[in-house]
Amino acid sequence: MKKNDTEANANSTPAKRGRLSSAAQFLQSEDSAVQIKTLPYAKCDDPEWFQDAQQYIIRCWRLGAGPGTVQIDPQMVAHMQRRVTELVDSPARRFFIQQVNSQAWIPDLRLKGRPRKRAIELSHELLRVTKSDPKVTRFVALGFCKTASKRMRILITDHADAELGQSLIKFVKQLGLDWLSFRIVGFRNGDREEDLSDWLVPLGFKPDEVEIQREQVHNPDSEAALKYIAVDVVNLDIRRASREFLEVMLVASIVELWNCVSLP
Repeated sequence: MKKNDTEANANSTPAKRGRLSSAAQFLQSEDSAVQIKTLPYAKCDDPEWFQDAQQYIIRCWRLGAGPGTVQIDPQMVAHMQRRVTELVDSPARRFFIQQVNSQAWIPDLRLKGRPRKRAIELSHELLRVTKSDPKVTRFVALGFCKTASKRMRILITDHADAELGQSLIKFVKQLGLDWLSFRIVGFRNGDREEDLSDWLVPLGFKPDEVEIQREQVHNPDSEAALKYIAVDVVNLDIRRASREFLEVMLVASIVELWNCVSLP
């Protein structure tokens, strides 16, 4: 079931009352017993995993050029192609674009200059976290790619699904980057807003520990939306949702970074 990207849509109701949110769908489909195993053709613990995969995707898949200085094992390329097919067949499809000539789907990678440098810095910290706990990286990376809207925001409509938001927030803290943080957002309709403090404990906080920021609801006819919250991963340099986080999580999901590290 594909969820509309608009936050706080009137058709998005808590899972227990009807239609499942993207977060609820992901949590219900997620296999916590999935086996993590090092791919035999992966460059294990490679600090340049993001740069190499990103350059290959842009140079070879988008521009149709040869690999040049980016050499990736053909089996890994085939693996990446399979993963793209799987992700396009999921809600993560919103972060892919279709090539005009070949009709092939490729990830919509846009970062250049300073944002790309930030993404590379993030990828190094992600590798560090992944080596310690690959399952957490798998859960957060796939969860973010499959549930975030085009605005790079996760909408949570029921306390039972707060696990995803809590894991995302904890993960951002683990990355330890001074320019990357999170934001919890609630919605108001004009001057009307609900008390959302009961969300803080399910998200892993003490009551009143963090501020819930408010935004106007996109659909003023949606009364239920005033009870929802959203979680953003924010680039503090620009005070906006982090494109760097999205693209690194997307590439990590394509290469399956959790299967490209040495396991104990």
